[in-house]
Amino acid sequence: MEEQALDLLEAGYRKAEYHDRGGNKFLLTFLDGGVALSVGFQPHRAHTPEGHAYRSVVATLINSGAVRIPEIPEQGLARTTVYEITLRGEEMLRKAGRIV
Repeated sequence: MEEQALDLLEAGYRKAEYHDRGGNKFLLTFLDGGVALSVGFQPHRAHTPEGHAYRSVVATLINSGAVRIPEIPEQGLARTTVYEITLRGEEMLRKAGRIV
């Protein structure tokens, strides 16, 4: 996985919180806003190279199975997307030496 994707995944992981949903625990985070800005992305510049780079990295994370968009009621209420960091995402971070 490319370094930019690992950077964003790690930043999201550092801000993530566990949430109990129907008896299951999910590690939920945001990848835009302050998380994206902390690793040099400009997520809200929709039709710019910066915005495209951010969306491309998020797509890489989704396609790799590192994160997924969970089906939660709050998903449609804000102008941001909530992501679940999957066990695969945590494994990727461990393999890359980003977390223990």
